[in-house]
Amino acid sequence: MWTAFGSMPRRRRRYVVAAAAIAVIVVAVLGARAAWSEADKRSAVEWSGLSDYVKPGDIAWLESNAAPDGQTYRYFARIPASRMAPEALGRAATDDHFLLRDEIRVDGVSDVVYRTISYFRDPVELGNREVALLVGVSNADKALAG
Repeated sequence: MWTAFGSMPRRRRRYVVAAAAIAVIVVAVLGARAAWSEADKRSAVEWSGLSDYVKPGDIAWLESNAAPDGQTYRYFARIPASRMAPEALGRAATDDHFLLRDEIRVDGVSDVVYRTISYFRDPVELGNREVALLVGVSNADKALAG
């Protein structure tokens, strides 16, 4: 192989080396992005106080925003209905849709965390198999919209 590479014209060798370098950079950036997303997912779940119910792999969409006045996470998760019933959030078992806004304390976060949870369980669409959650947590924005 190296003999074939050595017999290439100099200009073509430059292109091959440049393409290989670009490929390595792209793989490194995508790998770093995937690791960053997993870390953000874990933080968002911990901040929301729902780590008993939501696992990072359940999150389908995540938004993270760090600002001088604090950190904000918003995420959408679909979880098995068997893992989270409305009673886990202090609601009646018959509640299929509700919005919950509260203030919680989270270990490792010095401030109060403002939390908004939109809970959706549709027997027709989800067949009582899944629960959809739209969660927003922030230590900066009290009027956080889920």
